[in-house]
Amino acid sequence: RCGIYSATLCHCSVGADVYIANVRGALCNLEILPGTVIEDVYTISCPADCTFGCGVKVGVLSETGGREVGINPGLTAPAAYLHTFWRHDGVLCRILDDAAEAYAANVRSSRATIGPDVRISGCGTITGVNITDGAIVEGVSRLSDGTVRGAYIGADVIADGFVVCRGSRIDSGAQLHDVFVGHECSLGYGFS
Repeated sequence: RCGIYSATLCHCSVGADVYIANVRGALCNLEILPGTVIEDVYTISCPADCTFGCGVKVGVLSETGGREVGINPGLTAPAAYLHTFWRHDGVLCRILDDAAEAYAANVRSSRATIGPDVRISGCGTITGVNITDGAIVEGVSRLSDGTVRGAYIGADVIADGFVVCRGSRIDSGAQLHDVFVGHECSLGYGFS
């Protein structure tokens, strides 16, 4: 099935074989790629100058700060390790910070990408989130400033300033704030 039913779209481009239905608010500033399904949602939008969670500084191994790592979908465990445990090497840390900032600058946009082959249903508000590579997003409360690549995001999840990588599952009221979720992780049951 494909087509657009009971929905308001503004500044969106829509690819082939897309099904959009029952959007209570609007879809704004989106690139909706082929094979995507969006149904029973409130609003999906993208503000100007969005980096989709890339470049967000995440505190690592210290609740008092001082060991922040800039996140993006290409972040690797070795890079995060070096940035965290080699804080004394100012040159290395500057190189890693510059790489994170360059990635964020490269993805900065006023249009979010949804698809290809993504399914979004029964959701509240999604703002400034790229959802790609066959991801499934069902029943979330709120997502903002993030990237979801080929992952499952489920019921009552609230996430701000995040990157979720392929194969991960975030569900059951988990709350994510300034966090990187690597490949094949599972978070749920009120995780925060």
